[in-house]
Amino acid sequence: MGDISNWNDAKLQELNPGKKLPNQSITVVHRADGSGTTFIFTDYLTEVSPEWKAWAGKGAAVKWPAPSSVGGKGNEGVAANVGRVKGAIGYVEYAYAKKNKIPHLALLNRDGKYVEPDDATFAAAAAGADWFSVPGMGISLVNQKGAMSWPITGASFALMYKQPTSNLPTRPHRPKRSSFLTGPLRTAKSKPLNSTMFRSLMHSPIKSARRFGRKLPTSNTQVIHDRYANRMDVFSSDNMSSPRTADQPANLGRGPAASMVAIARRQQTQDFWFHKLTMLFSLVVLVSLIGIIASLLLQSLPTFQKFGLPFIWRIEWDIINEEFGALISIFGTLASATIALLIAVPLSFGIALFLTENCPVWLRRPLGTAVELLAAVPSIIYGMFGLFIFAPLFAEYGQPALQSTLGQMPLIGPLFGGAMNGIGILAAGLILAFMILPFIAAVMRDVFEIVPPILRESAYGIGCTTWEVVRYVVLPYTQKGVIGGVMLGLGRALGETMAVTFVIGNSQRLVPSLFAPGSSIASTLANEFAEAGDFHLSALFALGFLLFIITFVVLALAKLLVARNEKSKGAKT
Repeated sequence: MGDISNWNDAKLQELNPGKKLPNQSITVVHRADGSGTTFIFTDYLTEVSPEWKAWAGKGAAVKWPAPSSVGGKGNEGVAANVGRVKGAIGYVEYAYAKKNKIPHLALLNRDGKYVEPDDATFAAAAAGADWFSVPGMGISLVNQKGAMSWPITGASFALMYKQPTSNLPTRPHRPKRSSFLTGPLRTAKSKPLNSTMFRSLMHSPIKSARRFGRKLPTSNTQVIHDRYANRMDVFSSDNMSSPRTADQPANLGRGPAASMVAIARRQQTQDFWFHKLTMLFSLVVLVSLIGIIASLLLQSLPTFQKFGLPFIWRIEWDIINEEFGALISIFGTLASATIALLIAVPLSFGIALFLTENCPVWLRRPLGTAVELLAAVPSIIYGMFGLFIFAPLFAEYGQPALQSTLGQMPLIGPLFGGAMNGIGILAAGLILAFMILPFIAAVMRDVFEIVPPILRESAYGIGCTTWEVVRYVVLPYTQKGVIGGVMLGLGRALGETMAVTFVIGNSQRLVPSLFAPGSSIASTLANEFAEAGDFHLSALFALGFLLFIITFVVLALAKLLVARNEKSKGAKT
């Protein structure tokens, strides 16, 4: 129940006499999604611990009491976290523990014997059960009698037809392949395009022109020029004053007014359809946005009808009892995105400034290409890097350094306390900073480069330093683009899913420590959407709706900031 937080606790040392346990904090790894594995494990805890039965009970998803608990999606996620996080303990199916070579514990069974998991202890638990005591053999195998019984055992059933062949539907008749394309293709293949046909196709416009009595030039350029010259002859003064001769084309007899009206009508029709087409493209975006908002709101109505606006600041996320609140996920989303911006914006500004002002010419292109390539790295790669490479190093070197320095300060010290396992809200913010940095840096570099050179040269000419040129010339000129780049990075940080899911910990707890595991809106949706029931699904849609509202409010505030700055400069009145 969270009372034992270190491996060298006196109670654990008493159960393991003669063994030196490490002075390492315990990190509990559990399933972040609903699963039968969680149900079997919590069923065992309910059998052996009255405190656990009163606190959480059994179920496919429960509220874990340990403040430093970390969630993993599926058996694979739990096995990966246990293998990578120092001092971690978790539960997985035996096949995953064996495959990943994870050390296991010996448990005290119902007969008072310590046993280890293997095929023999599983078979002993199944042999000691009364299978027909429950209809449908839906019996629990946890904590069964027997000296060799493994206490956490579950049964899987394979459902089969009694008559698997006679009652199955017959295979539908496969229609014969259509010959719709074969005929034309064979005809075209049987008559290849030869040089004679090519010459006839090329000369066909010239033959048409000869039938109208036009004088043919000798080159394609002159053909185009002669075509427009004949059109211009229609509007010349000679054609307007003299009658039509026999060698003029017949369509010139309609006069200049008819031709001008035809051209005007054609242009008017083209403009009309071009305007409607572009308006259609714009309306598609608007209709899609309205459809997304409407679908999110309709699906989340049951949640808001039950909890109302307090759903936003409720600190509860209990899937079993269907008690939900959004504050934990909102806090994780805003905290990780804020940390990412605080780190990425200064670094991006420095990179863009170096590339546009101080970088040597031979280094500018390869360095800029490297920044753009970082922006193209998929988010799941950042997540894998964060879990398997960054988290162990951060737990070994980064978190102890932060705890010994910033953790000792009076106001911000609690933010850097707790278990140091390498994952949590701070780790998620650092990974997000790596992700959004190339986006912001690339946008800033592009907007810095559009500043007219004459402005820079004028500032340098009156004796300004590089920083003064950037402060008084470049930044005022590119203010909109800089804010746009920051908002682009913030938008990706708020909605990032896979990278955050790997390293944030996926724990539905609100702890005043950046080292503690947490969850974001996107990671909660990724972990729980597939197994969610009706009301649980409505709560997840409500989280998605709140994420949309947060993004909209942030972008609106950015627009107001830009408008206010422009008004203060006199750009708008």
